[in-house]
Amino acid sequence: MNVPKVTQKFIDKGWLVQEDDRYFLSKEANQVTDFYSDLWEMHQADNFPICLDEDFPNWNHGKLLITFYKNDIDF
Repeated sequence: MNVPKVTQKFIDKGWLVQEDDRYFLSKEANQVTDFYSDLWEMHQADNFPICLDEDFPNWNHGKLLITFYKNDIDF
């Protein structure tokens, strides 16, 4: 990954704001991170989860099933 290029892209999109010599997430970027936090939590797991309901209590099983069945029907 080209870190300077990605950082500049985030600045251009308004997701990173600079104050003095430090960078902070913008309000919009915080909303994005909050929205995807459960997915991020799953991808950070070191081991394959045995039971998603126990290992990731915040995940939304219903939304996952809706997507799964919709894709199956579309196929």
